[in-house]
Amino acid sequence: MFDETELIRLVRAAWELERDLRTASDPQLVLEVGLLNMAMLLKTPEVTVAPVVKPTTLTTPIGVTREVTTKEPEPQPLTVTEPAEGQSSIDHIRQHWNIFLEHLKRISMVAYSFLLNAEPTDLQDNQLVLTFQHAFSYECANDRSYRDTIEQCLREVFNRPDLRIKPILSSQVSMPKVGTPVEAAGTPKSGTTPEEVDTEEFLASLFDTP
Repeated sequence: MFDETELIRLVRAAWELERDLRTASDPQLVLEVGLLNMAMLLKTPEVTVAPVVKPTTLTTPIGVTREVTTKEPEPQPLTVTEPAEGQSSIDHIRQHWNIFLEHLKRISMVAYSFLLNAEPTDLQDNQLVLTFQHAFSYECANDRSYRDTIEQCLREVFNRPDLRIKPILSSQVSMPKVGTPVEAAGTPKSGTTPEEVDTEEFLASLFDTP
């Protein structure tokens, strides 16, 4: 059975999956990735920090005191400071990449999972080059809906309203070939003449007994 914490995490993941399915161009793909993420959530313990609760004492006009508890305000969107003097923009992005991933994880768990095997390798004008190690994640990051989500999070975290992404596939990874015909076993290669078989002789050999 699931405990209360696991149920809360599953409900949250299901809500995010349902939200992503509304705008997905490939709902089946989004559903499969979302279910995979939900399965991974059960294997990875979540480390959370309890919200700080401060007691506040209020005094009424008649001198009666009472204590009420107030929660801290909701956390603001994650942002990073400007690059240090002499630091290149791409080094600044690499240094704070984990902060961006954490922010993206809050917005879309599915898009976050695609970038787990990608890394920022270059910055060309306003295009951030992301090198992917898996063809599947590379293709999903090129999907319009996920691409817009990733770029929006990048702009918010790094405070660059014109920042866009340029996904590329690592040179060590080859795209899967689709539609390549596969020769069946025993199929003669081109340029060779198939051997003629005498049907009657062949059938007779099947029933020939020593």
